[in-house]
Amino acid sequence: MLDQQPEQGRRKYLLHLEQTLYRFALRLCPQPFRDLYRDGMVAMFDLRLREVRTTSGSVGSLAFVVRELVGLIVVALKQRVRDFNPAYRRRVPHAARTERHFMSALAQEIRHAARRLIKSPGFTAATVVTLAVGIGANAAIFSVVNSVVLNPLPYPDSDRLVWLDHGAPGIGTPRGLDMTSGLYVHYRALNKTLEEVAIYFDADLSLTGDGEPERVNASLATHTLFDVLRVPPLIGRWLTDADDYSGGTGAAVLSHQLWSTRYGSDQSIVGRTIQLDGTPVEVVGVMPPDFGFPSRDTQLWIPLVVDPATARFGGFNRHGIARLKPGFEPADAQVDIESLIPRLTEAFPGSASQSVVNDARLSSIVIPLKEQEVGDIERTLWILVGTVGIILLIACANVANLFLVRAESRQREIAVRKALGADRGQMVLHFLTESTMLAVAGGVIGVGLALLGVHVLVNFGPASIPRLHEVAVNGTVIAFTGGISFATGILFGMIPSTRAMPHLVASLREGGRGATAGHTRLRARNVLVASQVALALILLVAAGLMTRSFWHLINIDPGFESKSVLTFQVGLSTSDHPSRESAVAFHQELMDRLNGLPSVELAGAVTCLPLCGAWAGSPLYVKNSSPEPGVIPPVVAHRRVSAGYFETLKVSLLSGRTIELQDQQQRNGAAVVNAALVQRFWPGQNPIGKMVYHGGEPSENNWYTVVGVVENSPIRNLTDDPSPTIYLPLLHSDSTRGVSPQVLTYVVRTSTPPLELARTVRREVWAMNPNLPIARVQSMEQLVSDAGIQMAFTMVLLALAAAVALLLGAVGIYGVVSYVVSQRTQEIGVRVALGAQARQVSSMVLKHASTVALVGIGAGLIGAFVLTRFMRTLLFGVLPVDPVTFVVVPALLLCVNLLASYVPARRAARIDPVEALRSE
Repeated sequence: MLDQQPEQGRRKYLLHLEQTLYRFALRLCPQPFRDLYRDGMVAMFDLRLREVRTTSGSVGSLAFVVRELVGLIVVALKQRVRDFNPAYRRRVPHAARTERHFMSALAQEIRHAARRLIKSPGFTAATVVTLAVGIGANAAIFSVVNSVVLNPLPYPDSDRLVWLDHGAPGIGTPRGLDMTSGLYVHYRALNKTLEEVAIYFDADLSLTGDGEPERVNASLATHTLFDVLRVPPLIGRWLTDADDYSGGTGAAVLSHQLWSTRYGSDQSIVGRTIQLDGTPVEVVGVMPPDFGFPSRDTQLWIPLVVDPATARFGGFNRHGIARLKPGFEPADAQVDIESLIPRLTEAFPGSASQSVVNDARLSSIVIPLKEQEVGDIERTLWILVGTVGIILLIACANVANLFLVRAESRQREIAVRKALGADRGQMVLHFLTESTMLAVAGGVIGVGLALLGVHVLVNFGPASIPRLHEVAVNGTVIAFTGGISFATGILFGMIPSTRAMPHLVASLREGGRGATAGHTRLRARNVLVASQVALALILLVAAGLMTRSFWHLINIDPGFESKSVLTFQVGLSTSDHPSRESAVAFHQELMDRLNGLPSVELAGAVTCLPLCGAWAGSPLYVKNSSPEPGVIPPVVAHRRVSAGYFETLKVSLLSGRTIELQDQQQRNGAAVVNAALVQRFWPGQNPIGKMVYHGGEPSENNWYTVVGVVENSPIRNLTDDPSPTIYLPLLHSDSTRGVSPQVLTYVVRTSTPPLELARTVRREVWAMNPNLPIARVQSMEQLVSDAGIQMAFTMVLLALAAAVALLLGAVGIYGVVSYVVSQRTQEIGVRVALGAQARQVSSMVLKHASTVALVGIGAGLIGAFVLTRFMRTLLFGVLPVDPVTFVVVPALLLCVNLLASYVPARRAARIDPVEALRSE
């Protein structure tokens, strides 16, 4: 049974985190206020948070927490002003008078802060831009996480939707067996935890009439899919039980996209007859524009006929979803279905069910549908959230340094304010107003940057990101942006107020030469810069690991040569080609036409290309090596290929020969296997001549003879381990061998650019059948490139984040070193006057910069060593503690920091001692 605790644990963790944030924010309030009101406020917050979580989910609770935190911060500011202002310490007879006093003081501070910021355009621009980059990056990535991970699925009560899967530990398949029509009937009739069950599978069909022939992506689904998802059509109706048992695919529901593009949003489409694979089908409905199940590429839905009297137990190739009854969790449904599996041997008597249930140890897997749809991308997105969070921290450290310098340059002003009666509470309000205005300005610009970033992500992001079309900068994202803007503003405003209030006499005494930064102030800036360096190092290491992974991925040998190869799919309708002989004849003629084209070097066909994402397999029996009783032979992948397929893709032949034309025509039972299968069954032996059977129980007349061994090719994606695979002849008319060749994928090696050949290929197909479309036209190079698009996407985002972090880190250390040089001008002048050489002065400055950088690099290495372990599932061919990355990145970062320190070091070496002493 699959453990259901991680999802519940994640919810409990988020609830605990939100409660902890509120309790931490309460600490901003004065101690007397906390003693009086804390318990009641905490209890009320916890109660309302649980209510919001129940009614609005994670997104609603997040918005609620942000509102409460902002309100609490305002309350804390008011209380602090009351504590530090004698006027507030006295009992005020009317609360309204107190409120007006506070708002009047706040309005005055806002006006003064605005004037100060306008008079310092350089400081203001640098601060706002730095914050805008950090806040905008966080808002953009949070938009993706909010839409993909946090938001519920766009179905009513979507938290009750579950995915039905199965595993078979007895044959080494922990999950991924999906459903069968027999299991669908069995579970619907006997389960106690599911309101309704539906199964479906995808297929490409030829749509003709009303324009050029088109290959469309269809979903064959049971009529119960509506009862599971509960999304009504925009017009017309959904499929019904009558459609299921009407004797064929006599009804269809169109997607909004297909309805609008091909039929011009014609309201009279319902009741019209269209042609699908040459079969007349009546359109009964059109779905709303935001409905895209099982994917946004699905263009229509037709009924999947399941007759309980003839439902098959085998064929685990139907996807299953269900809706839980109220009060049940996925774990309850899994236990329920698990109890029904032993009864399959009674419902479907025979050796097949007994073998799967007892020998393969069929098990049930029930998980939330959202978890299935999001898949592995959730970990990637949370890593990106952490990445942009680090960017914001680096930006905060940079701005904090600016605020420290600005606060120290205003020591005389602060001292004068203190002498005129201002207390610490008023000074806190003074700094918080200025910093919050800067943070809000950065947040506003950050929202604009987030809008741009989301537009780029939606239009150019990888299609492997689920629900990408739902990503938008909505109210929740703006509330999140406002929350982090206020938080950063308060952080910056509190930094100057944590320093000791300057004494008037001391500040005026230092006025002639400026406020000298003591060791404490310099140490604070050094800590901030070291933190920037450490955080930048973590991002650079992460980007380096992803870059090395992507380098390994694009340089992996897929076992074939993808250059100059065009691929496309041809699907024949049963109305035009009702027999296997007719379909075989069509494909043979098309193959001959393709091989006769001047620019075509060779052509072949296959049931499923490498990297097609599908895995089909069956147990493999080896003659004279029968498995022990109760043991199912290993399951291996299989592909049906035509003569010329291996030669077209230039798959390396390791021994023997490949599939030839005579193997198809004479039906002599030839088979080709890959190196992984040889290693699995015959390590150290010659496999040529071995007799195997792939499928159900073997008989004397249906064995295959291994005639060749080829190099391994990936089945689903480039990062998979090589799967044992058997290749069988495709185009022959013997119905006892092979599958129906209605739908085949062609590979054509050409001397011209592959996509330029597509028009010629389409002309040849239409010459044979003008109503036959070709689909999935692309080059093999593009197919291989798309296999690594998600890793490339993650790598690019991490690389951009690392580049920004490196830039901000370099700017930070440049600013600190420059400030140190300016503060030590007199000291350096004295050193030069006493005979110090320019080289010695430069070395002194560079030593200080390198010390700060090395401290940051040391801390960053520790952080990277811990945090990169969470990237393990994203990496390929690289360890999370890759030695090359952990050596090269710190060296690069140290060089960049020394380079940033070179300019102020050189300026220090050129200080004129006379001018330096005269300025004293």
